[in-house]
Amino acid sequence: MAFIGLRYPVFAPIASEPELAAPTYSKGVVLGKAVSADVKLEFNDESLYADDALAESETSFKSGTIEMGLDDISSENEAVVFGVTAEDATEEDGQKTVTYSASDTPPFGGLGFFKTRQKDGKKSYRAYWYLKTKFKLGDDSASTNGDKIEWQTPTVSGTIYKANNDVWREYTDFDTVEDAIAYLNKKAMITSGGA
Repeated sequence: MAFIGLRYPVFAPIASEPELAAPTYSKGVVLGKAVSADVKLEFNDESLYADDALAESETSFKSGTIEMGLDDISSENEAVVFGVTAEDATEEDGQKTVTYSASDTPPFGGLGFFKTRQKDGKKSYRAYWYLKTKFKLGDDSASTNGDKIEWQTPTVSGTIYKANNDVWREYTDFDTVEDAIAYLNKKAMITSGGA
């Protein structure tokens, strides 16, 4: 199987984390349009040796990181994902202000997106759901235009955790884009919108 493309990144803050159960979520958002997603996973890998030989080994999920590139992230979505303050535009100046404070606490939340899967010439759509993540702003850089345009897009950096039900990721395959989006909307408690 092979994958091409990346679409529809969504995030929903965790509303509650019942013991030994999957989290529940509050209303989520479509983060923007996906540019890239780089997931790196870390596992516990422990071995027990006895009588000069490997007797037991155990491998288990420890944590992960994700770097997600987006075309843009709105001030409203920054407030949801990073816990910053996005003040509405005032009548005086008509401008919205986003304020970052040292005391801002990003919420834990679920993250989802889908990739196009191709096998034997047939396309399907694999939607991923990471049950518990926490994001921080990625590095920021800017450069002037020279002989060619260089696009500058935001990156969000997150940590992937194991949820209370011992699950850290789920995925489901769908035959249509619409079904993949509907699945992610349901997971992220998004009642309208789409890509």
